Amino acid sequence: MMMQTCICMVVGVVLLTLGSAVSLPANNHIIENQVKELQDMGCKPVMQKVLVVDLLDETDDLIEMLYFYPQAVAVRRCVEDCSFCGNNHGKIKGRCVASSREEKTFVVTYYENTSPPTKHQRTMTTVEHTQCGCRT
Repeated sequence: MMMQTCICMVVGVVLLTLGSAVSLPANNHIIENQVKELQDMGCKPVMQKVLVVDLLDETDDLIEMLYFYPQAVAVRRCVEDCSFCGNNHGKIKGRCVASSREEKTFVVTYYENTSPPTKHQRTMTTVEHTQCGCRT
């Protein structure tokens, strides 16, 4: 049983080594285009919708308001699903993470549950990523 496990591990290591050493065929335009699209994604902040309710503490009074707007805010974030940190063969070499951040300020308008409803505004902040970097 031990010998069989060792052989499987050696075969796995050889396959991994061969997989990283194989070069792309020069005439395979489909793969070249796929890899170029990945590389074009890069690792940079992209606009992402963040729901205001997700930024609130569970004890925040704003949760109890009947209506507030905007219900979402657009912020720049380093999003792994929208990024690529890898080599020119399309192999993933790391993760895209925020390397620099700043506070983004926005205003929310809400109506207090009174008769007649009273209109209020609140200034809020959230974190916005200003730079991203590939980390292994």
